[in-house]
Amino acid sequence: MNEITTKKDVNEILADSKSLTQYLEDVYEVEKNLYSVYQAKQRMEVIINQSGQERVMERKCPSLLHIGNILLTVAALYCGGRILLSEGMWTAIFIVFTIGAVWWLAENVKSYVHQKKAYDENVKAVAADRKRVQEELESLPEKRQILAECTRSVEESQQLLDKLYELNVIFPKYRDLVAVSQMYEYVASGRCNTLSGYEGAYNLYEQELRMNIVISQLEDIYDQLEEISTNQYMLYSAICESNNLLLEVANYTEMTAYNTGVIMLNSNIYGRYF
Repeated sequence: MNEITTKKDVNEILADSKSLTQYLEDVYEVEKNLYSVYQAKQRMEVIINQSGQERVMERKCPSLLHIGNILLTVAALYCGGRILLSEGMWTAIFIVFTIGAVWWLAENVKSYVHQKKAYDENVKAVAADRKRVQEELESLPEKRQILAECTRSVEESQQLLDKLYELNVIFPKYRDLVAVSQMYEYVASGRCNTLSGYEGAYNLYEQELRMNIVISQLEDIYDQLEEISTNQYMLYSAICESNNLLLEVANYTEMTAYNTGVIMLNSNIYGRYF
């Protein structure tokens, strides 16, 4: 493997606050873009896997056949009763049965009307769902292209991030999006001028972790996003950008523009150090 020649070493980057701020900004941008595009990549994989799947089941059309059967039964009982039973007994039984049959008939007609309405709505829903399925299948080539671009951005961003960390400016313990966001915020805001030392960013970060002023786990941050907007502004901005990107993940134009921007930024950052 060919060794990469660096334009700047760790001593040059740490030599002054301006160089350190630039380096932390670059690492932050790569971490942020890697996080965002990785989330978009995962979402697009789910979208592609679910594309073209029917979501509305077709219902069976309701029938009035059973209502006809009850009417035939009433007629049969009427005829049979006149032949087999006395006039008084036949009349009483027929009246009781007829009342029950009329009630049953009314309830079934009501049920049929309700089922027919639901069936008609289902017909429309099935048609709309089939249209959606067709549109999703037609858009699959674009979605696969978006996925390919996101995959490329993830791979290139990860490779660049590894190279930036290999400069050994940042202690390994703090090489992640949450910690880098906070280090960058400390230095860019003027709260710290260095990473190490009593007044450095490492020490301030550890102090604020112990005091629960900042949160170090992304899983916990998702549930308290608005609460971190003050004390962890850069991380808050990164997650908001990722969430906004997810809203546009199926938009071919937006995603192509975003991935192109990521690749261009990576190229500029790479050229600054290597």
